[in-house]
Amino acid sequence: MAQSLNVCVVGAGMSGLVAIKELLDEGHRVTCFERTTQVGGNFNYPIGAAYDSMSLTVSQYHMAFSSFPPPLGDERRFWRREEYAAYLRDFAAQFTLLPHIKFETEIVTIQRGANNDQFRVISRDKQTGTVTDTVFDAVALCSGAHAVHIPRIPKFEGADTFQGQIEHSVHYKSPEPFRGKHVVCVGFGETAADVTFQIAEVAASCWTSFRRYPAVINQALLRTIYA
Repeated sequence: MAQSLNVCVVGAGMSGLVAIKELLDEGHRVTCFERTTQVGGNFNYPIGAAYDSMSLTVSQYHMAFSSFPPPLGDERRFWRREEYAAYLRDFAAQFTLLPHIKFETEIVTIQRGANNDQFRVISRDKQTGTVTDTVFDAVALCSGAHAVHIPRIPKFEGADTFQGQIEHSVHYKSPEPFRGKHVVCVGFGETAADVTFQIAEVAASCWTSFRRYPAVINQALLRTIYA
């Protein structure tokens, strides 16, 4: 390696943890800022986005990191959310990542340096309120697209006058709050499909709305296969 860099990693979820590990392996100096009290990101229950009955949609062999595989003799199955959270904690312990993580510390701002070759990272300790200003050579943003504290709720006409409740799936834990209600679920990704199924079991009525039909195999690819 030509140069050892001082690197800031934002977030200690699954992406942040593997980023810390790989950066350390290359000889870089790493400081990770995590706004909660433990590793795990969305699997950090109950403050993450994982819900009560959540299971992975791929087997443990496909969800594990190559540097820390599950025992090869284990039967192939889908881990529950708590099992995957435990796996991430074990991963962090196995590679001694915890000393490089500042917990309960949130990022206030990230700015490029005067010569655009460094980054000024201002962080705040949530316990003490202490603000720290640190200069890094590089920044890895690993907070993910589904951060619980900043859910991306689409804007649509009538939302400001709607008399019912609008919830983002990152706050979903169980279908009980929707029991006996009339519900519309927007979107049809993996989480939406699972949540919609659960809500439909207890709601007075449940509709799903999505922009594009979720084709299992792209039609153009299908035509190529059977051409």
